[in-house]
Amino acid sequence: MKATGSLNKQGALFTKVIFTLLFQIGLMAQAQVSLKLGGSFVGELSYAGPNSHYYYNNIHARFTNWRAAPKEINLLARLEFSTNFGIDSRFLYMRYLGAEFNKFRVPKLHAYWNSTNRKLKVKLGRIQTPFGSFYDRALPQDRIFISPPIPYNYFINVSSFLGYSELLREPQVLTLDDQRDWGVPFTYELGYTTGLQFHWEPKKDTLSVDVAILQGNPTQIRLNQEVFQPNLMLRVNFQPTYFWKQGFSFNYGGFMLPSENNTILPQLNAYRQLLAGIHTELGYTYFEFRTEVLGSVFWVPVYLNEDDQFELDDNGEVLSRRLSSLSGYADLKAEMPFWPGAYVAYRFGYMRFGPNPDENSDFSNWDDNTFRHSLAIGVPINRNALFQMSIATQPVQNKNWNLNQFRAQIILYL
Repeated sequence: MKATGSLNKQGALFTKVIFTLLFQIGLMAQAQVSLKLGGSFVGELSYAGPNSHYYYNNIHARFTNWRAAPKEINLLARLEFSTNFGIDSRFLYMRYLGAEFNKFRVPKLHAYWNSTNRKLKVKLGRIQTPFGSFYDRALPQDRIFISPPIPYNYFINVSSFLGYSELLREPQVLTLDDQRDWGVPFTYELGYTTGLQFHWEPKKDTLSVDVAILQGNPTQIRLNQEVFQPNLMLRVNFQPTYFWKQGFSFNYGGFMLPSENNTILPQLNAYRQLLAGIHTELGYTYFEFRTEVLGSVFWVPVYLNEDDQFELDDNGEVLSRRLSSLSGYADLKAEMPFWPGAYVAYRFGYMRFGPNPDENSDFSNWDDNTFRHSLAIGVPINRNALFQMSIATQPVQNKNWNLNQFRAQIILYL
């Protein structure tokens, strides 16, 4: 219990320091201030199969029938105190976990400083996660497909509170602190974390390096800043030639959160995730190819369902197990030469899981291998509006769901 309290105090202190600094920096700025604003609206018509859920295919279980509703509203604001210094922000009103349209968030709020030669940029506050290439397309209208790739929105059998649990294999079984636990994704689709980021670009549009010290793990859904959860992230991007972009990403740090159910665990930050990725973009004439491959390793306790306790060693200490997995996706997009801005695209996504650490389990892998096929068509209405249609199917190992996680979406971006 003491360890949990210490983590909460450290996390709260870290957050207060970050946002106090942002406030003080703004007060100290003496130069003339300029404000730049932008925004967007996203509306959606959707339909999905009976085994759908936000945690599996981005469609909430209560809204699988035809549904027309707003999806998100964005307001982007940038305060520029000089050509080198300012504050960047994103205000978001959205559906919470794919359900009701009632959630307000400030996912991005950070101060930034650019060096005079523009080779170095420093960010402090709530920043966009510098991992892979998907997060660089933060707004829906910048993406080829409506829903995120499978590594970013498919929740796996690892709990932020219990570690590995077989109870997560079946929907709506695991309930903790009066809330259902669905596990965590490889890395969460929203893509913002509090921290300090250094962006170095020694060769403009050719080579860049990002290093970030983060307060929080990219798997987390909630922007929870009450837990001290240090993570280290690194990304290298380079462009060998005009049609080829290549990058590598890495993150390492704690991901578990305090709960009344895990007070026996000696130190939550001892349980960590290592996430590594390779991303590639190729483009030529009317064709574009994008792919990411992500490998994830979790070091976790194992919650034994039959015994209602964590797995212990011979000395009565909680064991730590290693869970490995591989995920990725590939997008192929073809633009229509006779209709500028219109396109058709196909995406293949997959998740594969390593050996099961629970020796009493009936399953050989610690989660069910999953594949996703998606097809999208985008049609521009004018320079500021896009109409997009998308369908997807999702076969899952060990589940006779067939097309029961089918989904269809129609989106209007303004």
